[in-house]
Amino acid sequence: MSREALVEQLVQETLDNNLTAEEVCAERPELIGEVLGRLRQCRNVEAQLEEIFPSSHGLSGGLREALHVSTELPELPGYEVESILGRGGMGIVYKAKQLKLNRPVAIKMMLAGRFASRPEIVRFKREAEMVATLRHHNVVQIYDVGEFEGRPYFTMEFMEGGSLATKFGGAPQPGAFSAALIAALRAP
Repeated sequence: MSREALVEQLVQETLDNNLTAEEVCAERPELIGEVLGRLRQCRNVEAQLEEIFPSSHGLSGGLREALHVSTELPELPGYEVESILGRGGMGIVYKAKQLKLNRPVAIKMMLAGRFASRPEIVRFKREAEMVATLRHHNVVQIYDVGEFEGRPYFTMEFMEGGSLATKFGGAPQPGAFSAALIAALRAP
């Protein structure tokens, strides 16, 4: 598991279980600074949301409720969303079918949507632009970009087989094997 994903998991555990950063970082004390920083960001966003939508007007639970990603799949026009493939610190990835071309796609959608900061939106869009410039048989292609209910998204080529993180369980791989994977990306 990447450091970013681990920090995200620890922050989520802190919020979901009403634990302290110290409790969730007991086995990974080197991450406490990052977890505390992320929790501060969450609390700042929660305070801003509380100002806009006071609890007495229907926003109970603050940030977690506002940013909660339900198991309900979005009804994105032009796509039939089938399942959730994964979730990261910035977005959620769905498996879907592009209806006009009858092909499987992956859709990456921002979690925060209209609650996202300008730099987060710029970073998300920049990711799509950068991947779209790459032309390589070992890199997925970007098909489309858009926005749905205030949440930016992009669609990309769907690849069977899952992620490398899942395949290797986040464990370091032998040097020769890792070098061969990197060489595969460099090959034309």
